[in-house]
Amino acid sequence: MPNILIIEDEKSLRYILCVALENDYTVKTAGNGREALAVLDRWKADLVITDYAMPGMTGIELIEYIVGNGRDRSLHKNTPPKIIVLSAMLDGALEKRALAAGADVCMRKPFDLETLRAKIVKALKA
Repeated sequence: MPNILIIEDEKSLRYILCVALENDYTVKTAGNGREALAVLDRWKADLVITDYAMPGMTGIELIEYIVGNGRDRSLHKNTPPKIIVLSAMLDGALEKRALAAGADVCMRKPFDLETLRAKIVKALKA
């Protein structure tokens, strides 16, 4: 069963995503980028779903750390996880930045859970 890490500062959305996905995936959650990095230091995620706007670290900063873009250290030197960015502020410029940083998919909030599920399946197969 693939491992998914959900990073979302809104506790209710984090819970909804976890419940929606836990029957098909092993799911862990984090409330911000720092918590996510702590989880990823000890657990290999196949896919990361991250919010963009979070306290302390944006989703793009988190992506750059995970995939190592220009940093001294990448959490996953061989194969980084697939990454889906969720944002209520998603526009063309933010999507371009997220994809350039290493995201595989960007979705605007609010979103349809079935669309998210389809994007997860597609990302994991890529």
